[in-house]
Order: sequence, then structure tokens, then C-alpha cells
Amino acid sequence: MKSQVNQSRRAALGLMVVGVTAGMFSGSGELFAAGTKKSNKADTAEPLEMDLFDAISQEKVDVNLVPSGSRQCKIVIKSRSEQPLRLKMPETFAGVPQTVYSQWDMGGGPGMSGGPGGPGGELGGGGRGGRNSGGMGNSSGGQQSFGGGMGGMGGMGGMGGMGGMGGGGMYNIAPERTESIIVPTVCLEHGKAEPRSNGKYKLFPLETVSEEPVVGEICKALCAGSVDQRTAQAAAWYSANGMSWEELSAKQIQRAFGVRYLYFSASEIQGARALVTRCEQIVAAREAAEAEAKKSESGSESGM
Repeated sequence: MKSQVNQSRRAALGLMVVGVTAGMFSGSGELFAAGTKKSNKADTAEPLEMDLFDAISQEKVDVNLVPSGSRQCKIVIKSRSEQPLRLKMPETFAGVPQTVYSQWDMGGGPGMSGGPGGPGGELGGGGRGGRNSGGMGNSSGGQQSFGGGMGGMGGMGGMGGMGGMGGGGMYNIAPERTESIIVPTVCLEHGKAEPRSNGKYKLFPLETVSEEPVVGEICKALCAGSVDQRTAQAAAWYSANGMSWEELSAKQIQRAFGVRYLYFSASEIQGARALVTRCEQIVAAREAAEAEAKKSESGSESGM
């Protein structure tokens, strides 16, 4: 009899333990589901699509540039938004050193009177054919500004740190996340020091530094991977700073123990000349199409 009572008590205790345990799992399941639901809501929210420069001005993102010499730059993008962002990356961009853009902040932006690019400013001159009136000259001192592109990288999954890059130059970034991409670059101020990783640089539209449209096409070609960095660099200095092919061919670099080498090989100069010719053709065709479009629009308005 006593044995039966003990068995009944153990059975009852077992049922209580099962009941309590089931209640605990049920409660924790509800908490887990609530947490998942909150996370999914952030993850599945409709992304806000906007231009990268607009996102910067509206303080949706912070962007830092970390150049690695003259050949490439890490672009660090930190989202300050609580919703996903789909950023339209610029086809071309410029990295400008603090020594220059700090003067813009003090008064007179690039190309304005008294500021860089205007009368008495640090920028101005340079370029070929007088088209770079608002761009960098060959001023001595400081580090060079550099140029690059991000708009043609949709299919270039081989580049470092580009997990968020989608098609058409769009970049997806989750709320309050920090991402980085690495892009090839070219220097745009021959005669100044190369960019350094410890230097402070800020992202600007390429036209802030060089209004020469051929420079923009060179940066696009470099971004798309259709030309190597060395060839693009020779073409950029020719187009942005007015250096002759003879000067570029004779340019030397000094190594250890005073040994000097040619900066560019003959094949790189040849490739750069071909690149400039191709870019000039692209610019000419685009300008002709724009002029024709304006002519047609003007004719349509006059006929109304």
C-alpha cells in the first residue's frame, strides 16, 4: 500500500515538473518570437533609396576615405539610419585633403572668388584646352587629391569588401552598420606628395577637383576594370595637369641607393595615349548628342 502511495506521489510530481517545464518553454517561445519579429521588421523594411552625396548631406551616413598611396582607397560607409539604405554610388568621385577642403569651409567654395579655384585661390588652371578652369593646378606642397569611380562596379564581385554592392552602382547597407569597399584611384595633382593613409580626406564630386570631362571618363574606365591603374595614372596626369607625353615618358623615380628608373614603361604610355583618345571620343559623342537634343528641344518650342 505504502509503495502505491509513493508511486502516486512520484507520478503527480512528474506531471507538475512537465507542466512547469512546458510553461517555461511556452513563455520563452513567446519572448523569442517577439524578438525575432522585431529583428525581422528591421531586416524586411523597405530600403530608403538615395544618392550617396545626398545621404551624406542629410546625415544618413558618414563616409571616411583611407587612401593607400596613389593606387587605391578604402571607402568606409557608416549608416546612421534606423532603416536599410540603398545608396546610388557616384560614377566618379574625388578625395580631397583636409588642407584644401578646410579652406572651403572657411569661406568660398571651390571655384568661388577668393576660394580654391577662384582668383587668388589654391585651385585653378591645369587641364587641357582650358577646360579645367575650376580644377586643381600644380600647386606645390601638401598631398595630392585623387579621383576614382564607384558607379560601374555592380558586376565586379572580385573587388575587396564589396558584399553590399548590387547592380547598376547601387549599394545596400543595413541599419546602423559599417561597411567598406576598396576602389582603384589615380592622383590628380602632379608635383605634390602621394596620398597617405594617415592623411584626412573627404569625399567630393570629381568636378570639384577637375572639370575636364576626359578625366571623368578615365576614372570610369579604371573603375570598370577596362584599364590598369598605371595606364590610367599617366592618362590622368596628361588630362588633368597638362603634362605632355614627352614629360610623362621621361619622368623618373628614385629608388634606394640613388638608383633611378622610368616611372612609366613605354607600353603604359602607349596605352595611356590610346585611353585618352578613346575617352575624348566618348566625350565628343556625348556633347554632340546633348547639343542635338537641345537643338531639337529648341525647335519644338519655337514651333508651338
